[in-house]
Amino acid sequence: HPVDVSPPLSPLAGSCLELSLLLLLALELPSSGGCPTDCVCYPSPMTVSCQSHNFLAIPEGIPEDSERVFLQNNQISLLLRGHFSPSLVTLWLYSNNVTFVDPNAFRGFSHLEELDLGDNPNLQELSAKTFQGLSRLHALHLYKCGLSSLPSGIFSGLHNLQYLYLQDNRLANPRLATTGQLLCSLRNPAELRERGSRIYPTLPGLQKKESPPPSPLSGPDQLSRYDPCIAMGRTR
Repeated sequence: HPVDVSPPLSPLAGSCLELSLLLLLALELPSSGGCPTDCVCYPSPMTVSCQSHNFLAIPEGIPEDSERVFLQNNQISLLLRGHFSPSLVTLWLYSNNVTFVDPNAFRGFSHLEELDLGDNPNLQELSAKTFQGLSRLHALHLYKCGLSSLPSGIFSGLHNLQYLYLQDNRLANPRLATTGQLLCSLRNPAELRERGSRIYPTLPGLQKKESPPPSPLSGPDQLSRYDPCIAMGRTR
């Protein structure tokens, strides 16, 4: 039998090899450090996945640098200020039992781009301040909630909002002026896609994105047909 004459590894070399293996494992496996119990966390970008665990409240220990948090299909009832970090970009809370959203729950969330609160049938009202300051928000999901009305100005400042889902609520058919109060703060109302809701059945100015822009018009009466803000005597 051949004799192995290779020198044994020094303690330092062995430690370096062990450290390298640990680093490789850390890159391959989901992050567990600083992650809420029963959740899975992934880095780059920091993602926290806590769906379908019957949580009754927002789990503790969500990393402050989290950019994506998935909490759908639980039993969460309250959303309060401090539950999440302003670093959030995507937040999914659909199919829970949300009954109350603190008006300041999302204050300072200037990076938030998608917020899904849909399928929370006991969410019956929202404050006009709920979405203030969410300047980057482009998708807002409020479908299948228990909303019977929306306060004036609730969408104020949502200049990048492109997708608004309000179907399957208990919203009545308001007059055009009331509808205009909800939408006149949007910078690009023609890009807003509202699918299936009864609240904006024939609202002027909400052409599909692929539709060509209307030809230039003259006169306030003609312009008001395409801009609810002008119809109300307001400017953006």
